[in-house]
Amino acid sequence: MKGKVELIVCMGDTLTHLKSFGDVRELLSDISKSIVENGVLILTFRDYFSTELRGNQRFIPVRSDNAKIFTCFLEYFDRYVEVHDLLHTKDDVGWKLSISSYPKLKLEPKAVADELRKLGFSSISNESESGMVIIIARKG
Repeated sequence: MKGKVELIVCMGDTLTHLKSFGDVRELLSDISKSIVENGVLILTFRDYFSTELRGNQRFIPVRSDNAKIFTCFLEYFDRYVEVHDLLHTKDDVGWKLSISSYPKLKLEPKAVADELRKLGFSSISNESESGMVIIIARKG
C-alpha cells in the first residue's frame, strides 16, 4: 500500500505533551490511517494517572554532574501534571538557577488502549515498567 508504513513508534513522553485527550484521539486516528494492515504501533508514556506522587516523592532527580543539577518537581491537577524543571548550573561566578514549567496530560493507559481498539488495533499489549506505560498494538 503506497504511502502507508509498517511500524510507527511514539516513545518517551511525547503523548503527554499533547493538550488534551481529544488531541491524543486525533493523533491515534491519523496513525490508524497511516499504518498498513498488520502494521505495529509502539507507544510509551509516563504514567501520571495511576499513581500520584506525594510529598518529597514529587522531587525527581533527573541528572547531575560537577557543573549541573537537573531536578523536576511534579504538581498534580485533575487532568494534567504541571512539571517544574529546576536547573542549577555552575560557572566561574557560582551557581545559577533556571526554572521552567509546562503541563503534561494524565493519560489513563486503559483509555489509550480502548481508543486503539475502536480504531481497529488488536493484539494490544499494555504493560508498565519503571513508571512508563508500554503499549504495543497491531493493526487489524
